[in-house]
Amino acid sequence: MAARKAIDSYIYETPLILSVSLSKRTGHHKILLKCENLQRTGSYHYRGFIHSVVRAKARDLSVTNFITYSVANGGRALACAAEDFQSAARVVAPGPTHPLVASGIRYHGGVLYPCGPTPHARDARLAELAQTFQANPRGRAVVVDPYHDPDLLAGFGTVGIELMLQTDCEVDCVVAPLGGGALINSLAVALRGMKPNVAVFGAISDFVNESDMSLRYVEMKTEGKEAEKPEAAPSSSNPSILERKVTKWNAKHMKKLVNGVLQVTEEDVRYAFRYVYERCKLVIDLKAATAVAAVLANPKELRRYQCVAVVLSGGNVDLKCIPDLMSSAL
Repeated sequence: MAARKAIDSYIYETPLILSVSLSKRTGHHKILLKCENLQRTGSYHYRGFIHSVVRAKARDLSVTNFITYSVANGGRALACAAEDFQSAARVVAPGPTHPLVASGIRYHGGVLYPCGPTPHARDARLAELAQTFQANPRGRAVVVDPYHDPDLLAGFGTVGIELMLQTDCEVDCVVAPLGGGALINSLAVALRGMKPNVAVFGAISDFVNESDMSLRYVEMKTEGKEAEKPEAAPSSSNPSILERKVTKWNAKHMKKLVNGVLQVTEEDVRYAFRYVYERCKLVIDLKAATAVAAVLANPKELRRYQCVAVVLSGGNVDLKCIPDLMSSAL
């Protein structure tokens, strides 16, 4: 609740929409869509990064540079949050960055710093920037870890708090994209704080190199700091299909917090994207479509829940790609 109060004047309270068509299709009493695609910068990431910026400024007003790494929504969110405090975002991009992402970061005054695609190259670039801007007499620097920063995670958790307040805790199951694990864990902590028996499921797809990830999160392969494998590069046509393996820290907490992980196919995701676009009149990215696809698949794990909320985590999609994504017939 403290995080929600701290960022209340900066974020949008995003709509929670009852989808009659999804409810009929799946047989649940209610399917609710939490529209974080309508959040500032087009994703839930802004909640986390604005909370990190607010807390950093509360501790030290001389902080004027915020550093993170991202090739997708996180960099744009930090740039916007830093701009709100007349500060600058420094975004390390470990791999190719889609022009849509890069333009969003620059629009809010952020600066991109490309580096090699390995964790070692990324960490070296982060350390270099931190040292450079810490020595800047005009303002100190703070590094915001996009997967483990506690203030960031508390900000992500406000999605769950807001959702429960909007439904008077009626929701008994929440489905969200798995991603790197930060959102799903933050949601689970916040939701269980308000309703201990609520179920939380993550959704993953085989859209981008996820065939090596187990359906059971307790066996999911994770990325360690010692790994030197290149991170997945964004599609040349669409930044929203970038996926990242769950980090070790988040996987450890998922074992305690998440009821299970639902896997869907590329075709399921494309179908879900078109379904939401045509039936719900919303534009979402493919990570959000993964969560919708998991519900549309009507897995046995979800059938006993009456009121299911789906977190539409983002809506940043290259408009040129929509015709291709709409290729699946309803």
